[in-house]
Amino acid sequence: MSRDVLAEAIGAWRATRHPRWAAIAAAASKAQLAEEPERPVVGAGKRKVDVEAWYALAGQDDPLDLPRLVAALRTTSAEEATQRAKLLAKRDDPRLVDGLLAILEAPPWRANVFKGFVISVLEVFAQARDVRARDAMAVLAPRYKAILETTVGDWTSTHLARAALAMADVAPKKLSTEDEARLAELEKTFQPLPPKKQGKTRSDADLLELVYASPDDDTPRLVFADSLSERGDERGEFIQLQVQRARGQGSPELLRRERELARDRKRLTGWALPLANGGEFRMGRGFPDRITVKPASAKKVLGERAWATVKRIDWLDRLSTKLALELIEHPTLAHLTEVSAVTEAIVERLRPIERPWRSLVSRGAPTKALLAKLPALTSLEMGFRESATLTPGLFEGLGLQRLRLGTAWLESIPEDLFAPLGSLHTLDIDDAEGLPIGLFRPLQNLRTLTLTSRAPPFPFALLESVRLESLTLRNHLLTEEIVDRVLETQPTLKRLTLSRSTKWLTSEALSRWMSRLERFSVEDDMESDPGCYALEGGTLAFETVPPDLGRRWFVGAKSLVKRVRFTERVFGEDPLHFYDAGSDEAVVARVAAFFDELGIPVER
Repeated sequence: MSRDVLAEAIGAWRATRHPRWAAIAAAASKAQLAEEPERPVVGAGKRKVDVEAWYALAGQDDPLDLPRLVAALRTTSAEEATQRAKLLAKRDDPRLVDGLLAILEAPPWRANVFKGFVISVLEVFAQARDVRARDAMAVLAPRYKAILETTVGDWTSTHLARAALAMADVAPKKLSTEDEARLAELEKTFQPLPPKKQGKTRSDADLLELVYASPDDDTPRLVFADSLSERGDERGEFIQLQVQRARGQGSPELLRRERELARDRKRLTGWALPLANGGEFRMGRGFPDRITVKPASAKKVLGERAWATVKRIDWLDRLSTKLALELIEHPTLAHLTEVSAVTEAIVERLRPIERPWRSLVSRGAPTKALLAKLPALTSLEMGFRESATLTPGLFEGLGLQRLRLGTAWLESIPEDLFAPLGSLHTLDIDDAEGLPIGLFRPLQNLRTLTLTSRAPPFPFALLESVRLESLTLRNHLLTEEIVDRVLETQPTLKRLTLSRSTKWLTSEALSRWMSRLERFSVEDDMESDPGCYALEGGTLAFETVPPDLGRRWFVGAKSLVKRVRFTERVFGEDPLHFYDAGSDEAVVARVAAFFDELGIPVER
């Protein structure tokens, strides 16, 4: 009986393209196969004998063999699966749509070869004119980044969306009275599965809307988290942990659990949808709060309500000026507070309205008019790609606390440039050559300075008018004598970091400096001698480890080192993404052996 019903359902589906007939076909097929001896998958492999066996079985044209023929597609190459799918499409069977959708949901291929299979599948769907395929593609497209977190996933997402749009006018034929009666009879007998619910429930949509309406309020996020947790969804716990950490209520144990939940990148991407489709993301308080946009996919997420939770957007200069403006001027980004890589072309076309931006990274000099519209601005970074001149009085009226200034391309720098910046406490100067001697004089609240000097002589006079607590020196030409003289000019200094090559550093110099410093750090970024470590309170902490410990100052400075430990290096100020040297057993063993000889314990 089931075999006859299967044939009837396939015929009726071909005539009407109605999902109810497709459901009967699937149910009848399953019922008949359950009554027969098991039909194993044939042609499961890439050998010649496997391929020949598959085509031989397909040539028998038995409708009950379709499920195992489709199952075998997963076991071969993407190119071979493409050819097989085209052959099966000639049968015009609704169960093929189900099988191909299942492969798209969990593809066995990830590389570019998958694209050919996708194109073939979309052609099958278009020919089938099946509303189930259209609706499934519309739901699958925005979340495909969580299935394939690669450029192939981005490409597939775009093509699924386009294919669904192209089928917008597809609709099944209206069922006749006879069809309705027959379907009601068959549905009682076979009890087909109800259509799969796609997307979020209405409750989820309502709760998310509350989050987007008040993105600065934790309460809607925690209500949504409770709803998820009640259903056993671990995203609820993740949101709660992130909110706790943002409130300063975290702990190492809770952070470990948060990282454990975030370790599955595919799942994390799913939680970040739909914005994960637009670029790289960072999570904050359970939702995307920072996006690095990608030119090829940014337009997909333009206008999404989910932008309400985003506080920072990076690399706007990767987009066309038109698209960058569409993005940051859209009402959904009204809560944006940090904007990175704004070009002069973007600045020129921004609407003259007041904005809540607190941090701005500019590729070029922002205009005085723009800065006047940013009353909340506390952090500013300016870099230049060609000769530039700063507008007189550029910083007037600003309450900047942090400033990074690339000076190499500036034609001239007024000595009173920093006069309005009495509130500044953190400064990064990318090139100290040619700076006016009195430039730092107005910065009486400056406490943290990063100074890059690319050529001699070292600008000691710049430092004489400030009293620092933390200083980072980046210079390939540093010597002990230069550092000694810098320390003489900075009696309040507590933390010193030397960046670039430090092969000249001796244990005697380190002992001398540590007698008055709280923390001494080295951040070597030379390919020949990489390493990142700090000495503080007798503890030598490694973030990365230089390849040749024996050539360092550790042997002579062993009286300063009481213990050695490994620490985490956080990337992009995001503790979910970090490098832990202590996770490399070979590194730990090498360092432990070295310091064991010196009688210094290593925390493992």
